[in-house]
Amino acid sequence: MALSLILLVVLFAPSGSAQMDEATCLSIDKSVLVYGTPSDECRELLEDLATACGEFITCALNNSKPMCLCEACLHEYEVLNETHSNILENSSGKSSPRCKDLLFRGDGVGVVKNSYDFAVSLWERARCRLCNNSEVVNEFYQRLQRTLHCWEKNGENYAALCNNCCNAYRNLSAHYERMHQPPCADIRIHVSV
Repeated sequence: MALSLILLVVLFAPSGSAQMDEATCLSIDKSVLVYGTPSDECRELLEDLATACGEFITCALNNSKPMCLCEACLHEYEVLNETHSNILENSSGKSSPRCKDLLFRGDGVGVVKNSYDFAVSLWERARCRLCNNSEVVNEFYQRLQRTLHCWEKNGENYAALCNNCCNAYRNLSAHYERMHQPPCADIRIHVSV
C-alpha cells in the first residue's frame, strides 16, 4: 500500500513541481518499505523465535488432552518471551533498520508478529498466570489428589464412595470456590470433568 501511495505521489505530482529522485522516493516510509535482508544476528534471532514458537505450540498441543498446558509448558513459554525480548532489544546498526522493524513489519502479512501473538493468546486464554507457583494452586492439587485417591480406593461402590469421599470432595469444592474465578484451564478441566 505504501509503495502504491509513493507511486501515486510521483505520478500525479502537480506540474511544475520538482521530480522526486529515487533516493527521495525510497526514503519516504522506511518503516513500511524495508529493503535488504536481515543481518546475520537478526536472522539468528528470527530462527530462535521460530524454534521457541514451534516448541511452545508443540507443547501446548501435546498437553491439551488432558489439559495441563500451564503446568507442562511454562518453560517453553518463558523461552518464547525471552526470545521475543531479545528481538525487541536488538539493533542492527544506525544505517540499517532495527531487527524488530524488519521482522515485525517487513513482510506486509505480519507472519512473525501474528505467530508470536497466537502463542501468547493461548497462554492468556488459558489464564496460566493464575496457575504457576501459587500456594493456592498447590493446595488445590493436593486436595484433588486426596479426592481422586479416595475415588479410586472406593471403586464402583457408590454408597462407600459417597460416605468415604464426601468430605474430601467438599473440601476440594470449597477450595475451588475461593480461588480466582475462573482459574486457569489446567484447574478448570479437573472441576468440569
